[in-house]
Amino acid sequence: MMSEINIDADRRIHVRAPLQLEFHLAVGGKSHIGVTGNVSLGGVYLEKISPELQKTDLARSAELTLQLNSDVIILNCQIVYICGDAVPCLEGIGVAFDEGQDEKISRLKKFIIDHPKI
Repeated sequence: MMSEINIDADRRIHVRAPLQLEFHLAVGGKSHIGVTGNVSLGGVYLEKISPELQKTDLARSAELTLQLNSDVIILNCQIVYICGDAVPCLEGIGVAFDEGQDEKISRLKKFIIDHPKI
């Protein structure tokens, strides 16, 4: 009997922290708000997003604002996941951070270490 392989786990580079933070996402001149489902140093999974994004927003550039207690971090990112026609799928949006934002990622890392769960 063959064992089942979890492809998603194999492609993950950064550990995800189950943090629920308020966010603002700007995509193509439109604003979206919601709560994060999990956060890593490579990207964020966004839940409860309003208004919903369209499948045509996949692979678009965006600007993500995260409220980290008294600190606000604004990160450039790419939309890498939107729940599609496949069933089952995770309801939400996945974004990956753009390269070259080391200072902002360092601030995010400190927050994740100080707040492993919120």
